[in-house]
Amino acid sequence: MVGSDSKAGPHRSFDYSEDLYRCIDQLFQISLLLHNVYHSRFLIIILGTPPATETQIGIYNNTKHTISARITNDNGDTGSAGFSDIEPGKYDLWNRSHWQVAFVLKHSVEPSNPKALTLIVKPTGVYYVNDE
Repeated sequence: MVGSDSKAGPHRSFDYSEDLYRCIDQLFQISLLLHNVYHSRFLIIILGTPPATETQIGIYNNTKHTISARITNDNGDTGSAGFSDIEPGKYDLWNRSHWQVAFVLKHSVEPSNPKALTLIVKPTGVYYVNDE
């Protein structure tokens, strides 16, 4: 017989599908994290707004009308919790060290019909308010 005196051991089949699945899942999680960090900083560079520092939260007005925004100051944060008007194409930064709640009033052509947004915001984030 041809090949019967081969010194190679028996052929074994290994199933790497579970390891491959875990590896792909970890790569996906890492890519999401990197996308969130770098994509937001990339948008900030494009739009000309400075990134928020580790103790700041920003609201950028990407609408055609003035918006009014406020960010809570819970968990020992200080600073005004009152509304601040932000002109179109402008931004405002709040000094906050903890996750907070932002309230945004989007004014339309009809000022008596504002639309409200409520956002959970965190330090280092600049949040864009759009028309839609």
